[in-house]
Amino acid sequence: MYPLLAALPLLAAIAAMVARWSAPRAAAVSLLTAAALTLTVFKTPLTELRQAGIDLAPTLTEVLVILLGGVTLSRLLDASGDQQRIAEWVGTVCAGEHDRVILLVVLGVTPFAESVTGFGLGAVVAIPLLQHLGFSRARSLALGLLGLYLTTWGALATGTLIAAHLGGVHPSDLGMRSALFAAPLTLFAALVALRLGTGRRPGPGNLVQALVLTVVQSGTLILSSWLLGHTLGGALSSLAVMTTSMIMMRSGARLDAITRGALTPYMVLVTGLVVSTLLARTLGWTGWAALPTHGSLWLVVASVVAALRLRRARGDIAPTLRRALAAWRPVGLGTGGFVILGTLLTATGMSSAIGSALSNTGPLFPFASAALAGLSGLVTGTVAGSNSMLAASQAGAASALGTSPLSALATQNTLSGVFTILSPTRVALARAVVGVDASDHVPETHFLGWLAALCALSGAWFTLVGHLW
Repeated sequence: MYPLLAALPLLAAIAAMVARWSAPRAAAVSLLTAAALTLTVFKTPLTELRQAGIDLAPTLTEVLVILLGGVTLSRLLDASGDQQRIAEWVGTVCAGEHDRVILLVVLGVTPFAESVTGFGLGAVVAIPLLQHLGFSRARSLALGLLGLYLTTWGALATGTLIAAHLGGVHPSDLGMRSALFAAPLTLFAALVALRLGTGRRPGPGNLVQALVLTVVQSGTLILSSWLLGHTLGGALSSLAVMTTSMIMMRSGARLDAITRGALTPYMVLVTGLVVSTLLARTLGWTGWAALPTHGSLWLVVASVVAALRLRRARGDIAPTLRRALAAWRPVGLGTGGFVILGTLLTATGMSSAIGSALSNTGPLFPFASAALAGLSGLVTGTVAGSNSMLAASQAGAASALGTSPLSALATQNTLSGVFTILSPTRVALARAVVGVDASDHVPETHFLGWLAALCALSGAWFTLVGHLW
């Protein structure tokens, strides 16, 4: 009985999402449900709730600032024309390389843009580029969504930060385990991308390129997670893929001054985080001294650089910032609400009750764990929201069964990200970018079927590693 009652806030959130309620409204309903249970069934001393709130404050602040910084950076780059300039340069680099450009965009451009911004904006960057390069609307939509397969590292891996906080592990440890588990995802995505983009089976040359880029991305993701922590894995591995792709294409295109300027905010963000993280590890910075290693700080700095570029281009900064704030508000309120919900479930023992029910599945736990991770990603459309609801329960169930909580959290963290590809909110965003509304017909069913196959294959993989690790 207690596990069923404890699950009511999660069920309320899922029902609200299925009913197409906004994320803030869904979070509010689930929070009200959890509060009612806290007052009646899962009574918790006020001192414990207060301490949980104090412990949550740094993580919640970091998450909200990263989300705001990602949206602001994207809007400023759009307003200044820098995003368009970068897309045009990529188009020049890829001229005449139809097959290879598929992997460059899906494994490189989209994951990079998603890693530094989040919210599915990687697809917003990729879809117009794909259309510009001659792909149909349906193929552009599907390939843009497919590039979100590494969305676990979106918005500087805020979902990983949340899961680590709620699951009681270090973010760097979870980032490393997630990177190890995610290694085959690049190959899965590459093969599906080639089939989707070309409409035929990949040839030997395509397969060689896919394998090379898989090794590059997976190796860089694992290495950067080990050396630099969870934050920059997605961005650095995607940069490595883009560099390798251009070398393999023997592209003679060079970065001109205008394109280098357009890339400056991104370069400031990545360089600042890499240098500050290495210095912190070398010099042993802790506490407030480690503030320069926070992704939130460098997103703010990158946004300031982008704002200065917009000002030089004689653009109006104030309206752009207002639009960014308006776009962030529902994302911030929804994500913040779900993070608070996760903390409340943990502090009151509701997560433990759900974890206890999960542990009763015994040898079927890897199946149940993977299924819940995928379902939560599909319904919420965000890794942050999914992890906020389930991370503590997944870790608790794994502990009760004597298996690794870190592996359970890595499954939750990574597989929920893969399934956001098919989330109704992500698909609706992609359709809007393609230029159609819900009443228009785009022959996308076949393509979305391939994306569903990718998700199913990923689910099978995570069920397998759940048994073995």
